[in-house]
Amino acid sequence: MRFCLMLSMTLLILLIGVGAAAAPEQGGLTKQECSVWRLESDFANSVDRHDLTAFASFIDPAAVFSAGTTAPLRGRGAILDRWSRIVSGTPVKLAWRPRIVTTAEGGNVAYSTGPFVLINSKSDAQHPYLMGDFITIWARKNRHAPWLVVFDSGTDPRPASSEAEALGHLDEAPTTCPGA
Repeated sequence: MRFCLMLSMTLLILLIGVGAAAAPEQGGLTKQECSVWRLESDFANSVDRHDLTAFASFIDPAAVFSAGTTAPLRGRGAILDRWSRIVSGTPVKLAWRPRIVTTAEGGNVAYSTGPFVLINSKSDAQHPYLMGDFITIWARKNRHAPWLVVFDSGTDPRPASSEAEALGHLDEAPTTCPGA
């Protein structure tokens, strides 16, 4: 009886070990997820370059910003009206970076999230450094259509004690896609 128990345990350990060795390693993003990661980075860079036209090119005409709030911005026009000062960088500079991108199995919907930082250059700003996390939902009509932002939102910004702390939050996300 003891021999059967030992043999069963040995076989179980061998099977688990073989299964674990054959299992694919998790961690990196797929080629498609890296493609969306780069789009999210380009979207952020359009704000850093103060390029409202480029910024608009990433946004679906029916997009919703501040999604999940009591005052969402609906449609590209309303978004551009509200965001034009942010994109101009006066007086607030916004920076963000994707940390995680996940695409749906069908390949036409993607979720992107990561840190953002707001730096207010006004001398009387109560909180000159704010930080939080964003969420962007990207979609495309089919594999040959462009990815566009359809929903954008994020956490309420929280004060950072210094620019270094705020930028440290931003640096929690990689500067290049961690995948394929």
